[in-house]
Amino acid sequence: MSASLQLMAVVALVPAMVGPLPAAEGSVNAIVLSLCNGGTITIPGQSAPAAPGTQPCCAKGCHNGERKRQKADTMKEDEA
Repeated sequence: MSASLQLMAVVALVPAMVGPLPAAEGSVNAIVLSLCNGGTITIPGQSAPAAPGTQPCCAKGCHNGERKRQKADTMKEDEA
């Protein structure tokens, strides 16, 4: 690989290494998407992230392990 290709590859990776730039103070926290037929859709963002532990637990994730154990136990009983 030539030196110029290596340099171009490193330069191409710089935006991925730096990441997104922080938003300016007082800017609107929203995502604006343009539609194919014209016009836009604005998706508002959260002003502040939720504090950890304040959201209710997701029932599907919390009880999933217990359901798998129960299913495995019933399968073992059926085999016996």
